[in-house]
Amino acid sequence: MVWAWSAYWVDFSTVTSGLQLAEYSKIKMIIDMVYQCRYNEAVKKLKKRAKLRYLEADLRDVHYTENRLITEDLVSSLATCSFMNLNTNLVIHGPCGTGKTWLACAIANEAIKQRHKAFYIRLPRLLELYDNMRNSGKSLSQAVQKYAKYELLILDEWLMYEMSDKDKQFISELMEVRHDTCSTIFCSQYPTEDWYDKLHKSTLTEALLDRIVHNRIDIDMGTENFRIK
Repeated sequence: MVWAWSAYWVDFSTVTSGLQLAEYSKIKMIIDMVYQCRYNEAVKKLKKRAKLRYLEADLRDVHYTENRLITEDLVSSLATCSFMNLNTNLVIHGPCGTGKTWLACAIANEAIKQRHKAFYIRLPRLLELYDNMRNSGKSLSQAVQKYAKYELLILDEWLMYEMSDKDKQFISELMEVRHDTCSTIFCSQYPTEDWYDKLHKSTLTEALLDRIVHNRIDIDMGTENFRIK
């Protein structure tokens, strides 16, 4: 702690060299500097733990084109992370290359700036890890709790592959715990109206989607492929 304060004081002394400041102004500057340093450190840690695919994705860099359906008003609203205050889910859908994952990571970076815990994972990888946990003797509840703790969870490649009933049960339990307590971003090539068919209509499918689709915001990315530009 002494070393940390001395580091702050060295920086402060450099900034204020040659300035005649009242004592309270100096104290205020030190407090502001310490707060900013601690904030930067906290954000850095949250960002590292989030494991975002696009670490530097920033909503200020969104491209608005005629073939893209997202608007500046929508992006401005997303930047406030107000949807998280309402525990609302986001469904970002569109074909490959339209920027679904990038946008999700940019939103997560805004949430992290507000000190929210975020985490990114591809659905196939999540299900693989769930299998590994089961094989090592972990219970369904333990697997669920591991991913239920994040205030913002990004599930990428949603419904890209077939899901077994075991997988559906796990995701259903995960969404049950997260329902009305935090937000999840789903990145998918399919709009929500196609999800029932993709998951094969059943009682388990109904239970799973009931926890997702009734409190959501749909974000259609359009059809413009940015990977081929």
